[in-house]
Amino acid sequence: MLYQQCLILLFIAQSIIYSNGSNFFNRRYRKEEVNYRQIEKNILDEIMGPKIYDARIRPAGVNGTDEATFVYVNIFFRSFSKIDDVKMEYSFQITLRQQWNDVRLKFKDKLQKGHEDKIRYLTMTDEGKVWMPDTFFRNEKIGAFHSILTPNLYIRVFPNGDVLYSIRIMLLKGKIIQYLDSPNYKTSFVQVDLTFARELSFYIVTIYIPCFMIVVVSWFSFWLDYKAVPARVALGVTTLLAMSTTMGSIQRSLPPVAYTKAIDVWTGFCVFFVFSALLEYALVNYASRSDAQRAAKQKERKEKELEFSGFNAERIEDSTNASMDPLLRRIDGAHLIPAGSILPGRVRRSNRFTEWMRNFQFQAKKIDVLSRILFPSTFALFNCLYWSYYLTRSHGKQS
Repeated sequence: MLYQQCLILLFIAQSIIYSNGSNFFNRRYRKEEVNYRQIEKNILDEIMGPKIYDARIRPAGVNGTDEATFVYVNIFFRSFSKIDDVKMEYSFQITLRQQWNDVRLKFKDKLQKGHEDKIRYLTMTDEGKVWMPDTFFRNEKIGAFHSILTPNLYIRVFPNGDVLYSIRIMLLKGKIIQYLDSPNYKTSFVQVDLTFARELSFYIVTIYIPCFMIVVVSWFSFWLDYKAVPARVALGVTTLLAMSTTMGSIQRSLPPVAYTKAIDVWTGFCVFFVFSALLEYALVNYASRSDAQRAAKQKERKEKELEFSGFNAERIEDSTNASMDPLLRRIDGAHLIPAGSILPGRVRRSNRFTEWMRNFQFQAKKIDVLSRILFPSTFALFNCLYWSYYLTRSHGKQS
């Protein structure tokens, strides 16, 4: 029993000695780990001490001179959330990056050998600790910084003293072309040209096709009888009101500008064609009344001619004069019938269009027939000129 206890005590003592020896060996020959985060903190405390660095003072210019500090600006457009044509506004999100050199933050000589690959830059999240350029956006209406979950910004200080400042911004602008200013004693700016193109298919479906249909409907009155006054007047007035309403809604959805837009030309000509169709019926109505008066006068004149120039068959006498044409006879109390009224004269050849127009007895009907051809052909010509001009027009940026 005593022997077994001695063996156990001996085994425990041997284990303790082995364990202590192993820990001693590991502590002696194992390489100690480097805490780079602590090194970064020490460098920041050293280069940004209150007696060394003052964020209120602007960094020196090139080669330590008092000239302007060069600030390099980079903008990354993340998204466009709203484009308002009427108010000439658009909102977007950007990532704004600015970089400049501040020799006071140079820490290359403070890095130990072998730390250059591990500490490539120092990261900060408090922009109030370093000098910041007074950059602003012209014509800015609303601006906001993103702070969910934390402020979306960072500051990196590189060993050579370069400072990189990056922040995420939401802006509501009032123009399509804006300028980013960085005034540092000498005013400078960054010009950003943004070109927006409208989707043509959307406007064709919502504007051009409805206007085209209204114009075509206004032509239906040319096929209605000119005596159907209520139908033709109602059709003309309805199409004119529909076109005016459509034009007003289009103007409310577009920005008020000082120049003539392509959509203004289209809607203006459509209103002109619809109004011309209404005026055409006014002309037809006037021509129909003139035709009625002309027909009444012709009827009255023919009745008078029949009264004074009728033939009396009983009073016709046979002429014995051989030299006189038997077809020409003298009637007692009547005029001599001219030869031209009996003998056929020379037939004048006329074109098909003239013969076709002579088939219509009244002028009002002729006006309707001509309008059926004139209005569609003129509108088709206008479409050819309109689309060929605006589709081939160069939309490059103006100088």
